[in-house]
Amino acid sequence: LDLLLQYFWERYDCDGVILPINFRRLVLHKHIAGGAAGGDTTSDGGYQYLDALADRDDRKHAIEFADEVEIEEDEEYRVRSACITGIASVRAQDGMTPKTVVKFLKKVLLSGDKAAVGSLLLPDEEELVKKKQDQALDDEAGRGRRIVGPNDE
Repeated sequence: LDLLLQYFWERYDCDGVILPINFRRLVLHKHIAGGAAGGDTTSDGGYQYLDALADRDDRKHAIEFADEVEIEEDEEYRVRSACITGIASVRAQDGMTPKTVVKFLKKVLLSGDKAAVGSLLLPDEEELVKKKQDQALDDEAGRGRRIVGPNDE
């Protein structure tokens, strides 16, 4: 129990705020025209996670120059979920749930279980992402490709 709690607090506690179990990240893609062979193909020129940028101007610049904006599931949410399940499953010798576990679960439940992608965008960034996605939908309509937005499930 102590090891699971220590692991959880080290990994998923950020200044007293518990990161959500289902944590999604906005990914900004940049494409390079021509690719290695030249011509009409495009290759992935790289990607960047929006939450990795701290400066407001850098975030705005990255959104404006991204060719594609999409949401990516954080793979570690399964580890987070398993950790919480493991802690919740601990029982004392008398078959009762230890007070430490009850306090932990209360804190997790009070922190909420919503996906965190909405809180990753500032209001003006949300508008920029929406414009970028609308533009991408117009550009990709002929190819039948769907761009996922921050409010899509």
